[in-house]
Amino acid sequence: MGQSSGELPNGKAIDKVDCTGASGFSYALYLPSAYVAEKTWPVLFIFDADAQGMVPLELFKAAAEKYGYIIVSSNNSASDDPTVPNLQAMVAMYNDATSRFSLNKQRMYAAGYSGGARIACDMAYRYAPQFAGVIGAGSGFPTDHDPTPDTPFVFFGTVGNLDFNYYEMRLLEPKLKSAGIPYRIRVFDGEHDWPPAELCTEELE
Repeated sequence: MGQSSGELPNGKAIDKVDCTGASGFSYALYLPSAYVAEKTWPVLFIFDADAQGMVPLELFKAAAEKYGYIIVSSNNSASDDPTVPNLQAMVAMYNDATSRFSLNKQRMYAAGYSGGARIACDMAYRYAPQFAGVIGAGSGFPTDHDPTPDTPFVFFGTVGNLDFNYYEMRLLEPKLKSAGIPYRIRVFDGEHDWPPAELCTEELE
C-alpha cells in the first residue's frame, strides 16, 4: 500500500509512491512547497519512455515549484514495448493521485517523451474534459488519433533538431493548425530526448 498524502513531504522529489490497490505500479512525485489539501492544485502526469519517473520530474520540478503544480511521473511507462502495461499504469496512477491529493480537475495536464507522448494524449482523451493540455516530447498523437476540431486539449510539442522523429513533429504542425487547436512546436538543439529544463519551464508557463 502506498503512503498517504500526509506522510509525503512538500518541496521534495520522491522517487517512488506505490499506487494503492495496484500492485507493482508506482510513480515519482513532487508536491510544491505550498501544497495544502484545503485548496485544489493543477497536476502534471508524466510518462517517460524508459520507465524512469525521476528523469522528467527533475526537469519539470523547478517550474512545478514556481507555478504550484503537482508532478506525478510514472515508473512503469515505456515506449515501443508491447509487453509493458501502459494503460494499466496510466489508470493506476490516475486513480491513486485523484484519491490521494487535492487536484483541480479543470487543470490537469499530461506529458510524455517518445511513445510516452502518445500515452499522454491517450490519457487526455480518456479523461476528457478534465485535461486541459498535453506536452509531447519527440513524438505526437497516437497513430489512430490525428488532431481534429473535437480534440479536447491544447498541445505543446518539442523535438530535437537531430531527432529521428523531427519530421513527424513538423508534419503534425499543419494538422494542429487545420484542426484549430491552440498549439506550439518548439525545436531545441539535441537528439531524441526530453527537452532541456528551461524549455520544460516554458511549457508549464
